[in-house]
Amino acid sequence: MEADYQVPGDAKIWVIVFDVHGSRELSVSTFFILNLVERSVSYNEQRPKSPPPDLPSLLLNGRIVYIGMPLVPAVTELVVAELMYLQWMDPKKPIYLYINSTGTTRDDGETVGLETEGFAIYDALMQLQNEVHTVVVGAAVGQACLLLSAGTKRLLSSNLVSRHQG
Repeated sequence: MEADYQVPGDAKIWVIVFDVHGSRELSVSTFFILNLVERSVSYNEQRPKSPPPDLPSLLLNGRIVYIGMPLVPAVTELVVAELMYLQWMDPKKPIYLYINSTGTTRDDGETVGLETEGFAIYDALMQLQNEVHTVVVGAAVGQACLLLSAGTKRLLSSNLVSRHQG
């Protein structure tokens, strides 16, 4: 089956093929064609026309900090650095902290980090001039629950929020 496509001279066409049914044989009905026009990066209304090259940069550009794993030193350092960077960029705009973490333990209960990891992020949150909106998108257990409570605005839905008794 052929189709006529009118493409501007400076446009590029990207064809992305998905095998929807999991079979090795692809039919015309299983093709999805995506037409993307190449754009240069320019900041019009404070938003780039093309996204940053990686997802963490895209989230940071949207003032979102995501904690999606147990709190270990590498995670803590990154989260504190992102919070400091967002405050430096604009101390008046809110920061959104999305949490899906088991705190300093893994899912099976094994301890992988120190409690001080959660306290370091908590202290950084308390020093920020920005309003911090904390959102649980899965679980907030242990020290992650502490971080949830540190937000100026908190959003909960049907999530697991649990504080360990120690």
